[in-house]
Order: sequence, then C-alpha cells, then structure tokens
Amino acid sequence: MAFSIAARLNIRVSTISDFSSAVVTPPVNTACTSNCTWTTPDSYVPGAGSSTIMVQVYYKWPIILDFGGGLSLADLPDRTRLLATVRVFRNEPF
Repeated sequence: MAFSIAARLNIRVSTISDFSSAVVTPPVNTACTSNCTWTTPDSYVPGAGSSTIMVQVYYKWPIILDFGGGLSLADLPDRTRLLATVRVFRNEPF
C-alpha cells in the first residue's frame, strides 16, 4: 500500500491572545462518508516575542487490519484513525 505521509499530515501553528483562548477543532469533517479530506489547510504563523503560540498536528493513520463488526480502530470512514497532539506555549520575550 503506497501512500504519501505529507497528504496524511496537517500542521497548524498560530498565535492566540492567551492560554485560555486555545480552542482545538479537528481539521477534518468527521461526518464525511468516504474520502475525508482536510477542511483546514496547513498554516505557520510563528508570532513575535512573548506571543502565545498554539501548535496543532494531526495525522490520518491508515488502518490495515479491520476486524469488522464494530471492532475496527478506524474513526473515519476512509479507514483511517485521526491522531492529534496540541501544544500551547509562550515565545521568549526577545
């Protein structure tokens, strides 16, 4: 099974006003019925000194074994599982 890792990866780096304003939304429509494409493009806004930065990384992991009967690890209809991590931090002041 050949696939492109870059097509399965979505990275967003953005500035937010403060730590409490961090809102995480998956960049894929979880109600899709077949090919679940990214709804939000990759972005990179590193901010200035003392900015609060939120980094979101999502990966659509292909599920090879599907046991059927509700025993699949896939959480998207295109037989992938959406893995995610989010980090929020403040840039150095300079």
